[in-house]
Amino acid sequence: MDPFAPLKQALQDCAVDDVTGDRWCGLELPCYIHEIVDGDTIEIVFLFEQRLVRLRIRFARVDTPELRPKRSQFKTEELRQLEIQKGKAAKAYVEKALESQYAIVKLGKRGNFGRPLCEVYLDTEKTQCLNTMLLESGHAKPYA
Repeated sequence: MDPFAPLKQALQDCAVDDVTGDRWCGLELPCYIHEIVDGDTIEIVFLFEQRLVRLRIRFARVDTPELRPKRSQFKTEELRQLEIQKGKAAKAYVEKALESQYAIVKLGKRGNFGRPLCEVYLDTEKTQCLNTMLLESGHAKPYA
């Protein structure tokens, strides 16, 4: 059975709600990838309590280079541009990995910026963790 079938049907039938709170913390859910923001942040849609929920999440345990870093954080513009290029490469890696637009997401507690910290799996057996893949590919560094 396709674990994404109920979500796919709901995406066709319903509007999406933006919901705040942490009622889903700790759950593992099949999710639709609505937007890839950068190398470590995505927006997902999932079915929860008979409604669709849209949520911006951050990948747990990893930090990728920024797409729009502050100039004051770099000694030279050349170093800043290098950070931007690395950020674009990390985002492209995530886009390629999530090209099916579906994933299993384990929702965790909220991080420093209010986004839930999550593990993102590319397969239903949870053998392909995108968080780990980002670290192993060199597109991310560990983040506690």
